[in-house]
Amino acid sequence: MTQRRVVLHLDMDAFYASIEQRDDPSLRGKPVIIGADPQGGTGRGVVAAASYEARAYGVHSAMPISRAWRACPTGVYLRPRFRVYRRVSDEVFELLEASVDVLEPASIDEAYAEVTQRCRGSFARAQRLAEALKKRIQAEQDLTCSIGVAPNKLVAKIASDLDKPDGLTVVQPDRVASVLGPLSAKVIPGVGPKTYEALREIGVETVAQLAEQDPDAMAERFGTWGPGMVASARGQDERPVDPHWERKSAGAETTFHQDLPPEQARGHIPEVAEEALSRLGGDGIQGRTITLKVRLTGFETFTRSRTLPAPTDDPAIVTEVACALFDEAPVDGHVRLLGVRISGLDRSGPRQATLQAWPADVLGEAELKDPRDRPVWRF
Repeated sequence: MTQRRVVLHLDMDAFYASIEQRDDPSLRGKPVIIGADPQGGTGRGVVAAASYEARAYGVHSAMPISRAWRACPTGVYLRPRFRVYRRVSDEVFELLEASVDVLEPASIDEAYAEVTQRCRGSFARAQRLAEALKKRIQAEQDLTCSIGVAPNKLVAKIASDLDKPDGLTVVQPDRVASVLGPLSAKVIPGVGPKTYEALREIGVETVAQLAEQDPDAMAERFGTWGPGMVASARGQDERPVDPHWERKSAGAETTFHQDLPPEQARGHIPEVAEEALSRLGGDGIQGRTITLKVRLTGFETFTRSRTLPAPTDDPAIVTEVACALFDEAPVDGHVRLLGVRISGLDRSGPRQATLQAWPADVLGEAELKDPRDRPVWRF
């Protein structure tokens, strides 16, 4: 008899903000907002994360920091500490990896885990395992997480969000329809605001209503994604938990408090480059392609990329390349935003690029023989 598949989705609760509250107990119970300096409501940039106390004011990630200030002027505003967040993430994932069949990190604060073999296809065993994991993370990291247990990745992810923070939701196969059915169709991955409005036009608002739709009719209206939405609404998902999931790139951006002339903006490249490198995740991960993003006062935005002959994680090299890209770009006005992204990642060990060894390539004076060596990253 084939064992029932059992998958966990673990999501750390308000991860960045919870770490800050853990490390500074005086912040507990207060609305903590991680991101750009709000400058008394005139700041620029966005919110990277918000504690649950801040979310009660309507503050959420990706919100302009000026709006966050207007919504919550009494909040505690902190600059992010990405190296700290990455270290904690690595420690949590190491704990998980030792306790499950297969682990797939999905982001810095969430992961999927296959536990079919370890739990012998038993959802009761999986529930006990999830409870034990939550207790260990609480004991070792003083942080909480929410876990969904389900027959596949799709349902497990939806389940983990049903009882946050510090929740545990188990959805056995025979309960998938009853649990998902009453939920808004917006919980289905890929159903954004525009798609949801289009669904409402045909009388579809809930997952149950979406599951009842004819796939062929949905294909005529929504294209190839139409039948996929119906399958997802029916709780169907055959994707494996992939232990070979890898980060494709890492980057950082900064929006200046006031637009800067080109020479002053250029001076901020080293700090942006270092922050981008901090998000690579360590463990010898290096990158070959450096991409610079520049946004001017009028919101004109452009990018420039350069691929090195060998990967690097040296801040001096990334800075040098980004500065060279800045110098050759059409920066003919004040700069509103700078971004640096590192892609073409390599995990095979030290093959460090050096400025001395390949000055022509680094400065863009040598042509690459293979255009496939120049991956494109869209900001």
